[in-house]
Formats: sequence, C-alpha cells, structure tokens
Amino acid sequence: MVSIAALQQAHQDQTTRFTGGLSQVDADRVAAAHAFVVPIYVDCEVVTGENALSFAEGTTATLALLETDADTRIAGLLFEVLVIDPAMAEQIEPRFGKEVSDLVNGVRQLMRLHELTFSQQEAERGKNAAQQAAVQFEVLRKM
Repeated sequence: MVSIAALQQAHQDQTTRFTGGLSQVDADRVAAAHAFVVPIYVDCEVVTGENALSFAEGTTATLALLETDADTRIAGLLFEVLVIDPAMAEQIEPRFGKEVSDLVNGVRQLMRLHELTFSQQEAERGKNAAQQAAVQFEVLRKM
C-alpha cells in the first residue's frame, strides 16, 4: 500500500524534474501547467498508445535537460490538450499566455504535417528513390 506522503513526494520529485534551472516564478508556472494537464491526460493515450500524461512528462523532462525556457517546457506539457480536449485548449492562452499558445499551436501543426508525411510515404512506397526524395523535399519545404 502506498502512503499519501509517498505519493506527494513522488509528485514533488516529478515537478522538480521539469523545473531545474528555472527561477521560482517560472518553476511555479511549469508546475501550474503540470497541474492543469494531469486531470485531462490521466486516462488518455497519444497516437503511439502511450499514456498521454507519461508522454507529456517525458517530453517536458527532455526539454528541461536541454535547459529550455519555461514557455517551451509548458508547451511540452500542453500540446496534446488540443487533441484530447479541444474545449480545454481554449484556456491555454488566458492561463499561460500568447507565446505558450503559439508554441502549442506550432507543435500541433508540425505533428499534423508529420502525420500527413507518414501517410504519403506509405502511399508512395511503390515509387522509385527519386520520387520518394521529391516527396520528402516537398514536406521539408512546407515545414
């Protein structure tokens, strides 16, 4: 049986993983974003089948290791909200600011482009290498 104190400590350790190197104000903003997504993601999966919360936390931990700013880390937590709960997505800009909202929207656009590219590549599988390279070049141009 897990104690409440152990769960609280695990949550604190996880939040610290996301906030290393940030000022207290920015660390609080990242923690608020994490608290915002937990109830949205807890029982959801991303397209890969991974738990949405674990995926967002892993993304944010990686961004923290790269020493990104708070807005980038917050966007790492929030970008799946647009897919999982579009109604909650409307709260991103008022809660976290325009820059975070723009980052989240940009990441989602890149992910849609990736999905489109993947489906095009599957359809193009029978073509020769030059034709496949042309398709990849067009995708890069769009990005």
